[in-house]
Amino acid sequence: MTWGTVVIEGAGVALAWRRRLLPVIVAGIVGLHLTIFAMTGILFKMWVVVLVAFVWFVRRVDDADDRGLFTRRTAVVVTVVVLLSTVVLPVSSLAWFQTNYDRTYTVEVVDAEGNVYDVGWHEMTPYALTFQQNRFSYVDRNRTLDGRRSTKEYDTYQRLLSADEPADIERLRSEYGTVSYDPERARTFDRFLKRYFETRLCDGDATTAWSRLPSLPHKFWNRPGDERPADATYTAVRVRRETTLYTDGRLRTVDTDVVRTVSLDGTRCGDASR
Repeated sequence: MTWGTVVIEGAGVALAWRRRLLPVIVAGIVGLHLTIFAMTGILFKMWVVVLVAFVWFVRRVDDADDRGLFTRRTAVVVTVVVLLSTVVLPVSSLAWFQTNYDRTYTVEVVDAEGNVYDVGWHEMTPYALTFQQNRFSYVDRNRTLDGRRSTKEYDTYQRLLSADEPADIERLRSEYGTVSYDPERARTFDRFLKRYFETRLCDGDATTAWSRLPSLPHKFWNRPGDERPADATYTAVRVRRETTLYTDGRLRTVDTDVVRTVSLDGTRCGDASR
């Protein structure tokens, strides 16, 4: 996948050598980004704009300009400029460092009997992408380390490499962690959860109603939910943070805490008067 991405994204330089490669290059880039979006929900909007402008420019070149633009000399100059651009121009980091540390936020509902049911990300359709991308640190009042599964900060990456035990994560979090809590965004999220779950928890079969709605699969980041009874009375929805560390071939839980609780009306599913 990595080398395929490098080849496809670097193929634009080859266009300077052969204009007829345009359909192949465009098809490869479009296919790559559609695959990324379907699997992860990540859409590179600015790259779409650049690609459209790129195609427009090439197609606007008439035959006279074609002979002057697509020459061996031009191709050599373009190749050299592209290779030297990383030295001359400021470059934004498009990569990250993979770590053995992960922080995940999940949603769960609680019924009147105190039973807790995990809610699958696919069940949050049409908001499944937001939950699969899992960027909910703004509801967490605790210190957290940069990144989830990965980080763009090399110093953070180096520190996490030395973490062999859950206690090491606790120490790093205490020393280098930051608080991303945003009270305004957290309150907005509370209102969304309350309205969403009070409206949809009892929509038909509680275990499948949401999953029947159309949504892209995003299989890489899918998280299944628990089966729930169709006649339960639900009293709260909670956001749980789980921190894990993968070492010695084992996935170990560092901690798990409820970071947000939203009360529901307690309407009983299956109640005909509802």
